[in-house]
Amino acid sequence: MASIWGISITGSIAVALLKYGGLPAVAVFLLVSIGLLVLVSILFRERVGERLLPWSRGEANPEMLKPEGSILQLFKDLIQVLLLPMSLLIMGIISLQRINYGIYKVWSPDLAINVLGYTDSNYANWVASVSLVSAFCGLALGPVIDKLGARRAYAFTLLIAACLYTGLFPLVDTMSHPTVAVIALFLVYLTGTMLFITFISLAMSLCRVEIASTQFACYMALANLGMALGSGIYPIVFNFTGMKSILLALGALYAVAWLLMARVDLVSHKQRLANL
Repeated sequence: MASIWGISITGSIAVALLKYGGLPAVAVFLLVSIGLLVLVSILFRERVGERLLPWSRGEANPEMLKPEGSILQLFKDLIQVLLLPMSLLIMGIISLQRINYGIYKVWSPDLAINVLGYTDSNYANWVASVSLVSAFCGLALGPVIDKLGARRAYAFTLLIAACLYTGLFPLVDTMSHPTVAVIALFLVYLTGTMLFITFISLAMSLCRVEIASTQFACYMALANLGMALGSGIYPIVFNFTGMKSILLALGALYAVAWLLMARVDLVSHKQRLANL
C-alpha cells in the first residue's frame, strides 16, 4: 500500500513540477527525494549493535538464519525450488496476469489521451487519484484476503478481472463517452491493484525460508518481464480490431489464468519444500 501511495503522490508532484518548472525542476525534485531516502537508510538502525556504516563497528544479529553452503550451492537450491511443479505453474499464471497488466498500461493512456482528449497532466492526476483510492480499497480488503488465503484470493480476483473485461466488450462502442471510460478505467485499475496485492501474498507463500529473498526477487523480476512483454505486444493486438481485440485478449488471458489456478496446490508445494 505504501508503494502505491508513494507512486501516486510523487506522480502528481512530478506532473505539477513538469508543467511549471520543466525537466530541471523534476530532476531536482527526484535528486532531493532520493537523497533523503539514502540519508534515512544510512542513519536508521533496525536494532541495537547494527553497523551505521560499512567500516563502523557492529555485531551480527544472532537470530538471523545463516545460509549454509557456497554461493554455487545456494544457486542450485534456488533453481531446484523454482523448478518445482507449483512454482512453475504459478510463474506461468503470473506471466499471463502481468502481460495483461502491460497491455492495460498502454491501453489506458491511449484511451484517455487519444480517444477522450485528456491532457497528459490531467491523465497523470487522474491516475494518481485512482491509485490512492485503490490503495485504500486494498487496505480495507486486507482482512478479507487473509480470510480467503493467498491462493483463493488471487484466483477470485483473476475471475473478477476476466468477467470485467468480458463485460466491457459489449460496451466498446460507448467507450468514447467520458463517464463510461472513466468508470471502466477505474474498475480496471482497482482490479489490477488487488491482483498485485494478492500476487505478492501468493508468491511469498511459495518461498523457501533459506533463499526466500532471492526466490521472491525472481518472481518479481518475472512479473516485470511479463509487463514489458504485454506493453510490447499491445500494437500487435490492437491492429486486429482495435479496442475490441484488446478487451477480448485481456478477458481471455485472465480466464486462462483463472482456470490454471484450479491446479495450484500449496499444501503439496510445502511438502516438497520440506523434503528438499
